[in-house]
Amino acid sequence: MKLFLLLLMALPLFAADHPSQMIDLTDATGFPRFTRAELEQTGFPDHLHKFYWPGYDGDLGPGMFCKGQILQVVEGLEIQSDKITFGVTSIEFDPFFKPCQVLPALEFSQYALDRCEKVLGLKPESKLHLIKPNNPNHYMELTGYGFWRKYKLEGDTCTPLLSSSVMISHTVVDMITQWLLQSYGQMPDWFINGVGAYVADMGPHFISYVAQFRPEGSVLRDPMSVDQVLYHGPLSDPETDRKVFRIARYNAFLMVWNLVEYNGGLDSLKQLLAETKSGTDFTSACEKVYQMPMNSLMNRINPERTGEPTGTNIVPRNTSNPPKENNE
Repeated sequence: MKLFLLLLMALPLFAADHPSQMIDLTDATGFPRFTRAELEQTGFPDHLHKFYWPGYDGDLGPGMFCKGQILQVVEGLEIQSDKITFGVTSIEFDPFFKPCQVLPALEFSQYALDRCEKVLGLKPESKLHLIKPNNPNHYMELTGYGFWRKYKLEGDTCTPLLSSSVMISHTVVDMITQWLLQSYGQMPDWFINGVGAYVADMGPHFISYVAQFRPEGSVLRDPMSVDQVLYHGPLSDPETDRKVFRIARYNAFLMVWNLVEYNGGLDSLKQLLAETKSGTDFTSACEKVYQMPMNSLMNRINPERTGEPTGTNIVPRNTSNPPKENNE
């Protein structure tokens, strides 16, 4: 009986059945947000598919500029035959595209800018220019990247591959986060990639991406290996590049997950960004905020040491479908 009561007390009061039901970063009031039991049951959170579910009535994202394929009259939206501008974002495209075929990129960009400000207080200090490829092959020609590298960001210019409606929200939030971080000083690639993926709720999709590589051995990597992969450009062999890049991005996400969830939450992360913004180098900023030597901090968030937060819950799942109660 005592054992039963102890087990009952260890269970979360609300057991989420879907990643969208877990606490979002925009609503987080304490960290870690989840118990190990919650993560093992539901997996990582994912709140970026709601735009296509019944009942979504948000002001940002799909529908902001186009309702279906009907262009809306929106103050500040400037449309030319090969370029559309709104606020700090613009997109260049081939004139054979109609505006509503292009505008989802800018609709999600406005959502991403809002999310980044709410979560981390990030605000744009320049303007972002997007270049829309005609198709995946054109994307590869423009960037030299395979489809698994979702965008190429160079300063204030970015060429994204937004052909998947399932992943467009994640890709744009990740992209916007990394773009905004550029004005916060020099940072290691694991951190920039990890923060982008963390804010973009990429966890469940990384679980899917690395699933095929698990039979070959562990998908966990040490921080130095992760940073080396993300620092260097694509490898010459596409399949090898896809494997090492996806594993590296998953591990960068895990490092930032460990950093934020178990080491001070968003407040500490914001303090770190304030330090680097003021000119403090990244290592010194980390040591000041987290009150430990950098090698100790790296050891604390090293995926090879911490393991996967979701435990044995590493089975890919389709998080783009709404929760059951919304899908009946």
